[in-house]
Amino acid sequence: MSDCLFCKLKDVKEDVIWENEYFYSILDVNPVNPGYALVISKRHVPDILNLNDEEWLHLKTAIAETIYAVKKIDLVKIYKKLANNQNNERSKKLCESMIKDPNIRKEPDAYNIGVNNGEAAGRTIHHVHIHIIPRFKGDANNAAGGIRHILRHKDIGVEK
Repeated sequence: MSDCLFCKLKDVKEDVIWENEYFYSILDVNPVNPGYALVISKRHVPDILNLNDEEWLHLKTAIAETIYAVKKIDLVKIYKKLANNQNNERSKKLCESMIKDPNIRKEPDAYNIGVNNGEAAGRTIHHVHIHIIPRFKGDANNAAGGIRHILRHKDIGVEK
């Protein structure tokens, strides 16, 4: 689709950190942790459940290869470039904050891997993309429950 950001980005090769026939990967320009990457379908499809069988077969490899690719790149250099190329002040500040992050040169201890599948789930670009967020011991006060805490207002007093 001509107005889809992710359909356009697949052709911007200097931003692509990994690709195969079905997917490509980039660093997220609004990172919450160093190495936060997106695996994006090359075919324009808004819903992950609409990936075809071939794409599903290659998705695991795309995720694993993206994690490996992020480990090999110079994140400081890339975040400096990303910060300098941002028109969006929030993205610029987030990229600059990654350069100063104490985990920038560390191997992640774990990953959150997820999909915001639909607007109500937080998806803002209606094109399949998988979030890979490196996690480091101590990067949150309490990581127990993972993304479950995004709905804090639903806490019903059950012991955590």
